[in-house]
Amino acid sequence: MRFEWLNGLFDFSRKERNGILILLSIIFLLLILRIVLPIFMPVQKVDVTKWNAEVNQFLLAQEVKIPDSIRVVPFDPNKVDSLTLVYLGVPARVVGYWLNYRRKGGVIRDMAGVARIYGMTPGVVEKLKGYLIFDKPDRHSVAFKKVNVVDNNLDDVKDKVVVERYVAKIKPNLSSIELNGADSLSLIRIPGIGPVLASRIIRYRKLLGGFYTIDQLREVYGLRSTNFETLAPYLTIDPSAFANFNLNFSTFQELCRHPYVGYKLAKKIMRLRDQKGKFSYVADLSLLVGVDSLNRLKPYLRFSD
Repeated sequence: MRFEWLNGLFDFSRKERNGILILLSIIFLLLILRIVLPIFMPVQKVDVTKWNAEVNQFLLAQEVKIPDSIRVVPFDPNKVDSLTLVYLGVPARVVGYWLNYRRKGGVIRDMAGVARIYGMTPGVVEKLKGYLIFDKPDRHSVAFKKVNVVDNNLDDVKDKVVVERYVAKIKPNLSSIELNGADSLSLIRIPGIGPVLASRIIRYRKLLGGFYTIDQLREVYGLRSTNFETLAPYLTIDPSAFANFNLNFSTFQELCRHPYVGYKLAKKIMRLRDQKGKFSYVADLSLLVGVDSLNRLKPYLRFSD
């Protein structure tokens, strides 16, 4: 008597029983079809060998290929370029630390100095042992000069001796590189230019439309004056290789993007152009910008087609 409530759970009406029978019949039919259909309708196998071959070819194309012209010979760690280090298996991140250490005036004098480079592993150090040659420091490589330094705490001028260390560098066998047409691979072969600086130079060159003088490199972010003096002798400028823009037809966005114009000056130019019409001469901008800034911008300006 205690389980009468359980019997009530299985007490179905006639319609409910018929529904259950139909549902069970459908399930049974689907199971039969699942077994029988593959017999009468075999699944065709898809040939993916061609697709796999195309994928492998694409992946191989993405690999960095070292030019066949590179021949690694024993080198001085204070003069080696980034391409040689990458070829020898030094990780790109460690190459950046290596070159940055040299740019800051650091000198690698022995294998212990190589091992102290941030990110360097014992395996990479062992791989480099057969290629490194260490030159003895030249007593003339350290230059002293006397400069005046303002001491803000004492409000007077004191003479201090500042030691500037110059690492002697053997000029690589490079022909002059035209700056407006050089790619990043060409730029990183120049002493003082690493992968990061090369990308910044190319990015700044695109914004400008090209360089008309090598001195414009001083404006590249992260390029120090000492680096500029090192790399300038290797560069040339093609005066016809940079692009100018028509000031009368340039949009506001195009003017803003140019490093020598910017948002504020572009806004003034657009307002003056709307008020007085087209510009005809560089002097028309003299009310909007200073003489030095105007002379810097002048080579990029064009007023007619």
